[in-house]
Amino acid sequence: MYKTLRQILAVGFLGIAFTPLFSMAKVTDVELSEVVLQDKFEEIYAVGILHPYQEVIVRPEASGRIVNIAFKEGESVEEGDLLLALDSSIEAAELRETTARRVLAKQNLDRLLAAKGGSTAQARDIAQAEYEQAVANEAIAKAKYDRRFIYAPFSGTVGLKNVELGDYVQAGADIVRLLNIDQLRLEFNIPERVAHVVETGQNVKFTIDNFPNKLFAAEVYAVSPEIEQKGRSLTVLARFHNEDQSLIAGSFARLNLLVPLNYQVIIIPEESIFASEGAQFVYRAKPTSDPDVFEAELVPVEIGQRSTFNVEILSGLNADDIVVKAGQVRIKDESLVRDVTGDIKLRIPTSQGGASQVLGSDQSVGEAE
Repeated sequence: MYKTLRQILAVGFLGIAFTPLFSMAKVTDVELSEVVLQDKFEEIYAVGILHPYQEVIVRPEASGRIVNIAFKEGESVEEGDLLLALDSSIEAAELRETTARRVLAKQNLDRLLAAKGGSTAQARDIAQAEYEQAVANEAIAKAKYDRRFIYAPFSGTVGLKNVELGDYVQAGADIVRLLNIDQLRLEFNIPERVAHVVETGQNVKFTIDNFPNKLFAAEVYAVSPEIEQKGRSLTVLARFHNEDQSLIAGSFARLNLLVPLNYQVIIIPEESIFASEGAQFVYRAKPTSDPDVFEAELVPVEIGQRSTFNVEILSGLNADDIVVKAGQVRIKDESLVRDVTGDIKLRIPTSQGGASQVLGSDQSVGEAE
């Protein structure tokens, strides 16, 4: 009887001895997050200006009195539309006169050519020269007449006019601006040291003060072939499609250009970092034999750049680490923790070596083996 009792007690003690310690220890629920390996970029901030893709100041080639303003301020016009007409009565009369002279010169030439035996070669040559002179005079008169009318050189939007009907304007006077704002030209400069990373076809992101929470994209279509000497910078032009005309020409644009540095860095959530005595720390979650339980390890880290939600780790963590994202105040070094998000899958090496299996909360270590 006593022997049987001793055997029962021995078996009980052995069962307790082989029970994992963490099954009896307190396990704290926390949020875990895997570290992310990310390509490293340098952010270059610049300020640019949105110009109309095409713009011109409409000016007359001749002086005269305005007899017709064919456009309305702020409205769109098509290429070839009439914008302005100057008084052309004198030019029209000159054109009719030269046309009549050209017709008469042609008739004289035709009569001399028809009467081959009754005209000399010299007379025919003179008639030919007079005809050609009449044609040239008609072309000059027509050019003078055409200059009394101004047409849109391209499709766009007209601005505010500087003249009124009946005004007498001199040749070269500013009449109105014509802008193509269906597309905008974003002009900005970048430092000389990163000039080599910009190329045509590259997209750039920018914001403007009118829409501070909206991000716009433009495509680089031209890069200056030389460095600007005064500011040691490179001028870049990008095209923005503005068919809805949501953006206004002349606006300032704030750019954020990402320059690749050709190496990778470790990124973790911002809330994983906490400070103590002037140093930065994280809790690294080390796997245990239970796929649902991890051991917290206090690790000092060196941080780099911060973004809105993430922070760059320069040293202290590896690419395959898991960190405690939330719940640090409830744990300490060597505490046992459990992920409450359910996103972390523990990798346990197999007996074959090298390969590993992913375990979830519904699969035990024994089943994995």
